[in-house]
Amino acid sequence: MNHPIDIIKRFATLTPEGEERLRNAMRERSFARGERITGAATLSTRAFFIITGAARVCFMHGGKDHTVSFAFDEEFVHLSRVGLTREPETIAIEFLEPTKLLYIPPSVKDILKEEGTIIESEAMLFLNVALAMHCSLLEERLYMSQTCKAPELYRWAITRFPKLPKVANLTQIASFLGLTRETVYRIHSGNYKK
Repeated sequence: MNHPIDIIKRFATLTPEGEERLRNAMRERSFARGERITGAATLSTRAFFIITGAARVCFMHGGKDHTVSFAFDEEFVHLSRVGLTREPETIAIEFLEPTKLLYIPPSVKDILKEEGTIIESEAMLFLNVALAMHCSLLEERLYMSQTCKAPELYRWAITRFPKLPKVANLTQIASFLGLTRETVYRIHSGNYKK
């Protein structure tokens, strides 16, 4: 099983002491299916690592629920600054099944800042790696949405996220892909006509 530190080590060198400080800064929390972390103030950490489980990042706009991203076992959940800024009251992480995650609380980051720049930079590795993984997924998603027709885009999503059809409804998947629910339903049921 990957730990976020295993992923961080792919991007940066950690001393044994730095790794220990980073491990001590992380907190673990469990959520039940359907639970949410809501609002920009609560989500100020901006990055979480799912040990096991499934989550989606979403927000409300114009009376509609919009799915920004999904994350599953051993993946980072990252919240974009745009979402936190433009939809601060409605942005949320919704857990789609029982989920266990790791994060670095803002208060720990503040304490680390007082202790010195070396420790601060080690704590920021967590956020930086989460951002790098998020950017990689966004690039992949952008490429797929620009080069694929609806059925190929749907197949990419369920191949990229094998748990997706089991934990998310068709409306959430459609919102994530930028397709209508009806289109996703027809593709899912095998009745899609070009």
